[in-house]
This record gives sequence, C-alpha cells and structure tokens, in this order.
Amino acid sequence: MSRGALLRLLRHRHAERVALGAALLLMLPGLGGGLLADDLVHRVMLDHGQELPGFERHPLDLFHFYGPEHQQRLRDDGHMSWWADPEATLRFFRPLSAATHLLDHVLWPDTPWLAHLHSWLWAAALFGALLLLYRELIPAPYIATLALALFALDDARGWLVSWIAGRNTVIAAALGLLALWLHHRWRVRRDVRAAWLAPPLLLLALLAAEGAIAVCGYLLAYAGYVDRAELRARLCSLLPAAAVVLLWLLPYQALGHGVSGSGLYASPLSEPIAFVGQLAVQGPILLLAQLGGPWSDAHNAYFIFPGLGVAALVLAFAVLSLLAWLARPIWRDDTRFRFWVVGAALATLPASVPFPSDRVLPFIAIGACPALATVMAWHLRARFVQTPRLGALVFHGALVACLVLGPLMLPPRALGNRGWADIVHRAERSLPSARELDGRTLIYVNTAAVPLSAYVPLLRVLRGEPVARHQRWLATADSPLSVHRLDARTLSLRPADGYLKASDGILFRSPRRPFRVGDVVRLTGVRFEIVTLTADGRPAEVHARFDRPLEDPQLVWVRWEGRGYSPYRPPAIGQAHVLPAIDYLSLMLGDEDTAAGTTPIARLEPR
Repeated sequence: MSRGALLRLLRHRHAERVALGAALLLMLPGLGGGLLADDLVHRVMLDHGQELPGFERHPLDLFHFYGPEHQQRLRDDGHMSWWADPEATLRFFRPLSAATHLLDHVLWPDTPWLAHLHSWLWAAALFGALLLLYRELIPAPYIATLALALFALDDARGWLVSWIAGRNTVIAAALGLLALWLHHRWRVRRDVRAAWLAPPLLLLALLAAEGAIAVCGYLLAYAGYVDRAELRARLCSLLPAAAVVLLWLLPYQALGHGVSGSGLYASPLSEPIAFVGQLAVQGPILLLAQLGGPWSDAHNAYFIFPGLGVAALVLAFAVLSLLAWLARPIWRDDTRFRFWVVGAALATLPASVPFPSDRVLPFIAIGACPALATVMAWHLRARFVQTPRLGALVFHGALVACLVLGPLMLPPRALGNRGWADIVHRAERSLPSARELDGRTLIYVNTAAVPLSAYVPLLRVLRGEPVARHQRWLATADSPLSVHRLDARTLSLRPADGYLKASDGILFRSPRRPFRVGDVVRLTGVRFEIVTLTADGRPAEVHARFDRPLEDPQLVWVRWEGRGYSPYRPPAIGQAHVLPAIDYLSLMLGDEDTAAGTTPIARLEPR
C-alpha cells in the first residue's frame, strides 16, 4: 500500500469506528473462554468457602489470594505447595472489580459467557475512553486514528475478554483514562466540573486495580510537557491526584494489603532493591512486547531455554535504542511526543511489579501507541530526510507486526484461556475418580505445573464432587526427578536442576527468602526436610517422611507422564526411580489420544 493510500484510509471519517469495531469483533471468540485460574478461585470463594475453608473470603475481598492467616490451611489441604513461604502475602484491595464479579455471580452464576460479555463491554468502554483522550491530545486526527488502531488491534488485547478475573485492569484503565481526559479538559478549558470529577474517577480506578497508579505517571508527564501554565500552577494541579493516592495507599497498607515473599512480584515500597533489578529486565521486555515484539508472557517460560531470555533482552535493548535514535528530531520538535514517551516509560514502573504478562500492557500502550504512531507518521509524510531507509524499515516493521500480524492473532489469543483450560481439564480427567479419592491423600510425585494440581479440587468442588482429604506435591516435573526409597516411610527426592526452577514454583516463595539445610516443613501426615542445597541456594535434595508406610491404601500415588497423570508405585526400599522431565511441547501441542501416560510402572528402571 502506498503512502498516499494509507493516509487517505487513516483520514477517512469512519476510520476510527472501523478500527474499534474490528477490534471488538475480533475479540468475540473470547466469550467462549469459560472459567480458568483465578476465575475458579473466585467462584469457590463465592460459593464453596465452607467446603474448602482456606478459600473463605468476603465477597469484596476476592483478590486476597494468600496470607499468613490462610497459609497453613491452604498448604495443609494441598492447595499450595509444601515449599510455599508461610510469611508470604498476595493480597490486593480491588473492591470495585470484586463487585463486578459478585454481580456476575448473582445474575448469571452458571453462564460464563455472559461474564465474558460483561468484560467485553468494559473493553468497549476502555476503547471509548481512549478515543476521547486521543482526540483531545493528538493534534493530527490521522495520527490519533493510527494510535487507536495500534492499541485496539494489538493481539495483546485478546485477554481483555477471555479472562474474567483479569477484568480489574480493564476497569482501572477505562476509569483512569477518563480521569486523565478530565484533567486535560480542566487544564485547557478551565472546566470546573472536570476538575471535580477527575480525582474521584482516579480513586475508583485505584479501587479497581493497583495498576491504575500508572495514570499518575501520565499526569506527571502532562505537567512537564503539555500543561503551559507556570511551574507553580502545574505542580499545584497535581495535588488532587497526590491526595487521592494518599487516601488510597495509607489504609491499603495499614490493612495489610500488598505483596511480599513472592519470587514473581517485587514491591517498590517493601523491596526496592529487588524491584529495581526486576524493572531492569522486565521493563524492556514489556516495552518490546508493546511495540510488536515477542509476547511478554513468553519470558516466564525462558527457564526451559535460558538463552532465549538473554536473546529477548538483547533484542529489546536493540529495538528501543534504534527507535530512540530515529526519534531524536521528533523528541526535539514535538512536546506531545515527549509526553507520550515519558508517560509510557513511567507506566512500566507499576507494570514491572508482577511477572511479565501482556495483561499489564494497557497502561504502557496508552502512551506507546501514540509515540509509535508519530514515528510512523514521519515516514508517511516523508520527513525522515536524513534516514529515509531506516524510517521505512521501522514503518514497515511496525505496520506488519502491529496492524497485520496483531489483528490476525487477536482471535486465537482471545481463545488462549480455553486452550490452557483444556490442558487443565485433561490433567484432571487423568486422575483417579472423585469417589476413589474421597477421604484419602492424593500424592503428586512430580506435578507437571502448579495449576495442573492446584486447580483439581476446585474443579471437582464446582462440579459437586468430593475431593481428596489432602493432596501433596512432592516436586515438579520441570527437570528429571530421582525418587530414592530410604525406608518404609521415607523418600529422598532430587530434581536434576533443584527445586524452584520454574516460574510458577516461586510465586509464593521468593529466592530472597531461601531455605537452609535442616529446615523442616510439617504438614498433616508428612514432613519435608531440606538435606542439601544447589549452588544458588535452592533445595537440591529433600526427604519426605510420611507417618504411615508408603503402600498404605490411604495414599494414592500419581506421576506425570505424557499429557496426563498415571498411577505410580514407590520403589522398593533401597532402590530408586528416575522420572523424566515434562515435554512442554508435547503438553501444549500433542494429540488428545496421548492425554494420559501409558508407560506402566514396571517399565521404570531401578537405579
């Protein structure tokens, strides 16, 4: 497509509506996503807290996932691993978002697609708020249209509808954008009503999700690069937002909300050094993902191929450096461009608190999309006089990645939760029946991934089935596992790469709170003792001693094999089994016929 044709297309009076309408249509497959992950947790909290007491919560406290007051019950029943830190906290205060889930539960408790439709409507509200902001703050309408298309048609927006529990970010972004838009109207048009409405909307955004603090970064950038008043007046204009943040943050911390003791979250308030280290890695990865690079979620799987993580980080710095060099004249001449770039950069700070995920990108995208659109517009207007070939390279690369591949990938990514849900359900179906497990202890020798065991009792309770009295995860299958029988009741467990290798294993155990040799974890019916450590301080060998012989019929043993669980028989005293690592490619892409392992225990070679 020629420059002139693309400019005419962007300047068409219906271009904005077409872009937003196309994005909303492409996200519709997400309505069939069903329930997964935190969706299941929320449903159990609302309906089955008495059956699974570790999940008892107030309906407006649905994002209180883990804390000292619940950890013992959650670990003892087997909803958490034995290595979870008893002092860890994962507790978010999101009453506004929780209220929307309660509304779903009251109006359509057994119709998940209507809950997804509810999220779809919030996505439409987010796009509408973005349209208002871009029309006000981007002088050239065709650049505003291009920025809107870059935001809405990005395949990273697929989760907006597919994951019900992720709605909190959509609500926070929609309300935060409205607060930013009203702030602009106050400062430019002296609209008193806008001045009074912006702070309450910012507070509501913070009560929907903590990520809304990114709006304050855009307000700060606005005061620096857009607001034309005197310096004192610009600083005073930030006082209402500062008051709102204090009004939200002080009781937030006083009531014990926040994150601590996690290997996937780093709070800038309680762990500033760890946060800076996390930001240095995750910030570039998130920005690269927003600019059309590899999905940021992939970073969580780079432990399988560590070299890919280094390559992604090098690529991120290369792309960002190239764009920074290319955009030097734009930075010099365009204060609005500076506003968008600085706002997006500041938005990476709260986005880097959790593990990398495309679900945290919307606040970064608010500024990154207009910035990228401005760079692309320079090529369209042939303004890259000094570097026309480089400008063309960036333009066509962004065009293909963001406006060709992005829309093509949007529907399948909107279905992404359903694909993972199929894996979880397949794993659950490969286990002994609920009747066989009722009142007994289910032991996963090497669970494939934490969700493939943690969600089993939730799925069965939601179906009205009995669950195991306890379940135990001895290790994960991310590396080969040596299982050596020491005596009638004790197993020695040695993962080839040590414990806490995969990202899901460190969600509730930070490497900054390591185990020591001799540490003991006691749960009902079993004690785990740390015998040796790896060079970097992770458990290398663990002894699991049960309070009854391992052949006791009250213990039901399974191992991961192929794409599901198979029955397992512990080795004889003095002998060992080596269980292979999981084949992640087979897990994700294999045939349904291989849902459960078929290798009998007799084929395991003793060592």
